[in-house]
Amino acid sequence: MARDVIDIAVRNRILWIGSRAYPLPNITMADLKEVRYRRSTALWEWSKAVAWCAAFVLVMGFIGASTTIGVGNGSYSLGELGGLVAVVIGLGVTVRLLVKLLSRPLYRLVLQTAAGSADALASRDGAAMRELTTSIVDAINDPHASFQRTINNVINQYGAGAVATQNNLGGDR
Repeated sequence: MARDVIDIAVRNRILWIGSRAYPLPNITMADLKEVRYRRSTALWEWSKAVAWCAAFVLVMGFIGASTTIGVGNGSYSLGELGGLVAVVIGLGVTVRLLVKLLSRPLYRLVLQTAAGSADALASRDGAAMRELTTSIVDAINDPHASFQRTINNVINQYGAGAVATQNNLGGDR
């Protein structure tokens, strides 16, 4: 996820989000969506990684039970070294799971236009995104409105595996 700073402004009935322009008369709705990482997906990924680590330990135990490798001043069996590697990988996978489960939600600004809906902006700062959405709705109704905001911590999502893509939205099912 890329972190960036972006300027949002309304001038002359046009909403500017960075270098993208949205004419306010064409915007029919501004919506704020909260996206959280699916807990079931995170737990499934973690359980697969733990299963692979367990399989690795079993294979290393069967293959290397009698094979020893000299490391430093001692010698260790291939099974012991495989177990150590699996524990290190397991700890890394567990830390990754905790980071996903404890991460703050992502807030997406979705603009509905005559041509369809578009994800205009995403950020982890919920208060700033709510304030921005309210300002945009007010600007749609007020032809003389103009404002400028800066949103920090913008996250642009690309690709099918991105958290904020249409195919991967919502909570646990």
